[in-house]
Amino acid sequence: MTPLDTLMESLDKRYLGVMDNDPLLAAPEDIDVIIAYHRRNRANSEAGIKPKKEAGPPVDLVAMGLIKKTVAEPVRRRIV
Repeated sequence: MTPLDTLMESLDKRYLGVMDNDPLLAAPEDIDVIIAYHRRNRANSEAGIKPKKEAGPPVDLVAMGLIKKTVAEPVRRRIV
């Protein structure tokens, strides 16, 4: 969980939907964290740095029924 996610959760708990109507009700420190986060992302984007993707567990497409499991047929060699 990133610091911004933690901050947004605390803001949701603190303001209980007030942020939807007026985001300026947040504390100045909270706004500073949000601005710093977006500035850092923009600087990285302009520098050509791609965000790292968090790797999760592998997805089993066969178990989900999205693809059929194929079994390789044995190779038969011809004797000449």
